[in-house]
Amino acid sequence: MLDILYFLFYLILFLLYILLYIFLYIFNMILLIISLFVIIIGIVIAGFKLSSKIKDIEIQLFFWVLYGVTILSLFLLSVCIYIFITYRKKTGPFGPRGFQGYPGSIGDPGSCDQNLCRPRTLAILMEKIIEEFNQKPVDENIRKKLCGFVINDKDKNHPDILKKWNLMDIKIFRDIFKQKVTMTEESLVTNIDDILHQTIIKFNNKIDGTKQLEVRDNFANC
Repeated sequence: MLDILYFLFYLILFLLYILLYIFLYIFNMILLIISLFVIIIGIVIAGFKLSSKIKDIEIQLFFWVLYGVTILSLFLLSVCIYIFITYRKKTGPFGPRGFQGYPGSIGDPGSCDQNLCRPRTLAILMEKIIEEFNQKPVDENIRKKLCGFVINDKDKNHPDILKKWNLMDIKIFRDIFKQKVTMTEESLVTNIDDILHQTIIKFNNKIDGTKQLEVRDNFANC
């Protein structure tokens, strides 16, 4: 019997909430209609007061045409300002990649820093994983953090360690990092150190000691 009373009590509260919501919605709509009606009446009265001083019928007709165009222009201007303020900071979904363009001309011969080539490649690989997960370009703070991670030169020099990696090592690291990124429920900007920390621990458990990375709680930015 007590359960039925509780059920009826919550049912009545729910119905009252629905009725209150409907009442407020109708009240707001009525208030909006009344406001628009008052504005329209005010505009018409103002137009009659201005046109009452005009005696010529043709000039009066010309006045009403200009008056209507002016009011319509102000209304459209207000709508444009509202749309601009509302949507100027909104971003749509990350669009699909476009068609591949034609190859460009051959550039000048370049030079590759063997100490930084592989670390930079690993950083780009990690950025691509984050970009696919967020569906938007990588935040600059994350980019600096990944750069500091791959070019770490404190207790262990990561560029020297990365020289020992083969394709299988890179694939293992990529898969672990991608798994940690997709599992995170917090912002990557504030959680990137923890993701790198967990990735390194799991990666080091799968490979021999000469290829292991330094385990740290946080990494400096570039």
